[in-house]
Amino acid sequence: MTRCWLLLLFSAFSTASRAGKSKVSCDTAAVGLSRERKGLSSSEALTQCGITVVRGAIPVKLADQILNSVFELGVERLDELQHGSFLGKRMQVHLPFEPPFDSLPVLGNKNKLLKPLAAHLGDDFLLDLVSTKLIPPGAPMQDPHQDTPRSGVIKVMIPLRNIVGENANARLGFCTGTHLKPRSYSEAAQRELAEWKQRNPTASVEGRAAFFREMCSKSRKLVIGAVSLPAQVAPMLKVVASKSGGAVEFLAFEGAGALDLRLGDEIREVDGWPIKDLKDWQEAVDKGEKKQTLKLRVVRVVDGVDEDDQRTSEHVITLPLKAGDAVVYDARSWHWGMENVDPSWRTTLYLAFKSASVRNGSFFEPIATASVYQARDKFLNKFAKVRTTSVLDV
Repeated sequence: MTRCWLLLLFSAFSTASRAGKSKVSCDTAAVGLSRERKGLSSSEALTQCGITVVRGAIPVKLADQILNSVFELGVERLDELQHGSFLGKRMQVHLPFEPPFDSLPVLGNKNKLLKPLAAHLGDDFLLDLVSTKLIPPGAPMQDPHQDTPRSGVIKVMIPLRNIVGENANARLGFCTGTHLKPRSYSEAAQRELAEWKQRNPTASVEGRAAFFREMCSKSRKLVIGAVSLPAQVAPMLKVVASKSGGAVEFLAFEGAGALDLRLGDEIREVDGWPIKDLKDWQEAVDKGEKKQTLKLRVVRVVDGVDEDDQRTSEHVITLPLKAGDAVVYDARSWHWGMENVDPSWRTTLYLAFKSASVRNGSFFEPIATASVYQARDKFLNKFAKVRTTSVLDV
């Protein structure tokens, strides 16, 4: 049997092309979470690390006013303005265009957010959403995830209460630098997470947090290759539906002899036909009875990283933050919200911006109510007027 792993092409990159490059550190100091920012400017941190912190994005007094005004809207208004939900019982509510929300400086006090946003999205970037994220008491820790795999979308989260202390509530965990990883990295990480959760269904919060930190520091890639399989062997393979969906996963070989398959490999094609579930696999095996060999397209997660990638991925927790500070991040960055152990709701401003070329950003039209459409249009119109008078050297 022969095996031709296509990802061997990665090794064709010449060593000379990487000469002189140095790794970019995306630690707490680089992204602005330590007392003193070091190494990178706010714009550089957002572009290279996928996250930056802008201190004092809005005045503390305004943050407190918005916090109180959100809950004064009442249950009916909040329900009317709801625009989706998040992993872990989180709720998103679009803000109405009325006092005090209509005076919110979405580019920050004195346009503090303008430079990093323009550097990352282009000078003609657009506002997409003006909302708040509400996390109820007892909300669990989220799994690591991306908000979107697409480029050109930036999220801004502004806590409306201080986040201080080692066990502070309302924290976010980030894997810095993951916004620039290839899509295969994210797919590999998703598979690894699904497998870990299946093995550890009752893991404690501390255990989950430790694994998430390990995920951040670990290099991984998804390799795609071809395997030639004797047709008479195929019925003896033990496979199950893939945990990541859209394929079957190899578990064991019930016969004798060695195979070029490994535990956990996903079989996605047989002789060019897509395998989406166990039924597809069985049909492919039945059709191949009279053949000598079946050609499988297989996906495998391995340790390793694209050698041309000069960024380090580090675990960063957004702590400490004061009310009014802004966490600005690329929506492709892998991140997760911590559990809410307080008896009170956790509330943050949740803004979204996008490049002018991006059609579908953070606004999800099918679930938007008339009230959400109306409020969003007014915020966007005001933003368009503000952008005509904003300059990049503030």
